[in-house]
Amino acid sequence: MKYKILFIVLLLSVAAIIVNAQVNHRGHLRTQTQIRAGISQGEAFRLRHMKQDLRRDYLQAKTNDGRIGPLERRHLLQEKRKMHRAEFRFRNNHRF
Repeated sequence: MKYKILFIVLLLSVAAIIVNAQVNHRGHLRTQTQIRAGISQGEAFRLRHMKQDLRRDYLQAKTNDGRIGPLERRHLLQEKRKMHRAEFRFRNNHRF
């Protein structure tokens, strides 16, 4: 019985690691395609740091009490919208 539980926990942890690696890989690819789409290196740097800040805020909100409350969710959504607006602005360079 102990071995079954240990096996299930091990399997779930491996699956979580794989999913996390895929998410990080997709984020990196998106940034690389943005660079090719006309975003300068400095703008890509700022976007990467905004994304890291958003992820840090999410993890901090999650570690406080294990869940994300309505105020924390609102703050995270505002930060996410801010990042997307900056990304749009960098891509278009104020050419509408």
